Amino acid sequence: FTGSTAATATVHGANASGEDSLMDMNTATHTGGVVLTVAGSGTATFQLTGTTSEIVGAITATSDGDGGIVVAATTNATFDAVGTDANKLKTATVNASSVATFGAAVAADTLTINGTATLQAIANESEVFAMGANGVLFIDNTVTNGQIVINEVDTARPTLASGAKIYMPENLSNGQTIVLFAEESSNAKADDSTTITESNNAIQDNALINYVAAAGSGTNLVVTANSKSDATTASELSVTTNEARALRQALNAAISDVNVDSSLEDTFNDVINALNGQAATADTSLALQVAPQTDTISGSSVATRAMTGTVQGIVSNRMASLRSGD
Repeated sequence: FTGSTAATATVHGANASGEDSLMDMNTATHTGGVVLTVAGSGTATFQLTGTTSEIVGAITATSDGDGGIVVAATTNATFDAVGTDANKLKTATVNASSVATFGAAVAADTLTINGTATLQAIANESEVFAMGANGVLFIDNTVTNGQIVINEVDTARPTLASGAKIYMPENLSNGQTIVLFAEESSNAKADDSTTITESNNAIQDNALINYVAAAGSGTNLVVTANSKSDATTASELSVTTNEARALRQALNAAISDVNVDSSLEDTFNDVINALNGQAATADTSLALQVAPQTDTISGSSVATRAMTGTVQGIVSNRMASLRSGD
């Protein structure tokens, strides 16, 4: 479809191999639910291609393991809910060079990210999670302290190929955590030692925060945000310690839970991670902007001292004149 469609659509996979069906929205919007149902060895697939394709509605499976979704859009493809806890899709795949935003939870037996994906909901379910060498995962700031990103890991350990990147929510403050992978049962898959190593390689630190993946309670893989020292930040950005401290204070103010400003949080995230057109030196520039302007302060102090001296001289001369009777 190259034009908008509406109402509930059902995509049928038949009972023999090769009897497959595909619903493809090409630079178009489908408004309404999509049901994927498979009678046998056929496949039922819903796909977004082209640019800015989207579905406004839930994608569900008739039975657990029916059907799949494919993201092949070159610019952001957007989804609502995909699958359910009771009836997961068989597959959910973001192709290389494709971009997708999942506004609600994804539930699929296998979730594969070879392109760029943003997860905005907690407790996405995937028994098998895999990221390719060019895969990029953004965990949105809607995921907060203590919440789970990928749940019900079961069949195999999560795999993250060398080169994969994961960006953590920018509103995690020092000491806060998220559960990146949680297991369906105690099967030592989510916190596999190789997965921990791959996760630490994939997670992107910045000049202010170091993220550490490690085994957590209940055989989960937990990521902790650790603030870097002002001296470390200053060294990385080639600024003074005071300027590094000012940048940290500005970030803490931007991610305040008292005065929530998601746009400001997103802006800080872009700057400190050099995303969405921000240069690699944008964090240094911001540190210099938010820090107290010491040159101005010192100049003001010099001017104040000079004026004070002048005033004292005038007063002294006036008192001398009064004493002499002039």
